[in-house]
Amino acid sequence: LPIYYISAVLLEELTQLGIDYVLISSSEDNAKELSDEGYNVIHGSPQDATAFERASIESARAVIADAGDANVNTIRSIDAEIDVITLTDDSDMRDILLQTGADTVLSPHGVLGHRLAEKAVSSIRADLTDTIDIGGELEVTEVPIQQGNRLIGTRIRDSKIREETGANIIGAWIDGELQLPPDPDAIIRSNTVLLLTGAHDDLAAFSDFVQPARTLRKHDRIIIAGQGEVGHAAREVVTDEGLDVVTIDIDDHDGVDIVGDAGSEAILEDAEIGAADAIIVGLPDDSASLLATVIARSMNADIEILARVSDTDATRKALSAGADYVLSVPRVSARMVARE
Repeated sequence: LPIYYISAVLLEELTQLGIDYVLISSSEDNAKELSDEGYNVIHGSPQDATAFERASIESARAVIADAGDANVNTIRSIDAEIDVITLTDDSDMRDILLQTGADTVLSPHGVLGHRLAEKAVSSIRADLTDTIDIGGELEVTEVPIQQGNRLIGTRIRDSKIREETGANIIGAWIDGELQLPPDPDAIIRSNTVLLLTGAHDDLAAFSDFVQPARTLRKHDRIIIAGQGEVGHAAREVVTDEGLDVVTIDIDDHDGVDIVGDAGSEAILEDAEIGAADAIIVGLPDDSASLLATVIARSMNADIEILARVSDTDATRKALSAGADYVLSVPRVSARMVARE
């Protein structure tokens, strides 16, 4: 998972957190593009010690590197004490990277799979009951924020939802994590899902400036399309919850129930999509994910569709194709790194 793959999203996160940074990009075009957009970027090889020296590694708190042994070795040859954080799309590389000198190894694909599954299986009503006292006259609803919504880019504390509608934000799904209650400084983005409570009329008023709310429901049967790193992680979560799960993958290997293309109506029919409550689309190719999303929606109008995309720009396309919730590898990766 090359750093340049998530660079723009990561730099956006670091900027919002007020963290100083310098990105070393091995792609000259990428370095120029990001520099023109106002980011602190230099062109250089991550295996060249002089590139790190130009980036003032001696004053850095940590270095984030992609999953290359040579990159870690280069950093360690310059500074044996600095924290080295590495990203990999293969969790099997974790031990190797730690042995070569990395302090922390992050596997975004596995985390993304877990978060999609947790979103699908979470008992939101139970979580709310345990956390917040909801009166008998109040209702709880889940509201996805999609592209074009005027709340996008607003911090929760500045959203003025209560003042305008009477409804209260009591929780939020942000990048696959449920916050109960939400961080007041959290920024509402496209694909954030807000949990609101209020009287029936208050929640109806909220729908005047967002898309219709979704009814909170419990899932009993979930389909997982794709059994790579993302799908495997999702299956672990669903299985641990004791739910009925059916897995689909193009290749026949352990953990696959149906071998075939998840973008095929016949395969989804074999998976009994009409009787499923949710489908997690964890395919590595965005075009295949979009196709599977469109077909799944056409075959079951009520199913909840949770999708993974590899390109942040594909998030909007997936939502337009019928997905209810989408996580992108770059966004999840960036949030993981920014928290280290």
